[in-house]
Amino acid sequence: MKIIERKVYYCEYCKYKSLSASVTSRHEKYCFNKPENHHKCFDFCIHLKKERVDNGFDYNNEIPKSKIEFTCLKTGKKMYSFIAEKKGIVFHLGKDVERMPLSCHLFEEHEPIEESEDYEY
Repeated sequence: MKIIERKVYYCEYCKYKSLSASVTSRHEKYCFNKPENHHKCFDFCIHLKKERVDNGFDYNNEIPKSKIEFTCLKTGKKMYSFIAEKKGIVFHLGKDVERMPLSCHLFEEHEPIEESEDYEY
């Protein structure tokens, strides 16, 4: 019988685990459950505009490329989420684009949609 003891590294924010410290630390940096990665805009703010923009085609001209742009309708600023940092595309977005805030004094939540009795499921 062979027994191997190893260190297991766990994410502080979720149930992710790995045998590699560097992989786990990278995961923790961009973990969806990390408070620094929770943008207030994604809590159904009525001022957030999400738009898909076509960027042409890939290098073989076969697959259409597109990106998602976020705009605050209240301030008129273009924004990006922590996902853009994870993918390393922040520098390609331009100088006028800023990171989405973690808290915002302009935040207004969508009104909940009431279910109608007339609708059949």
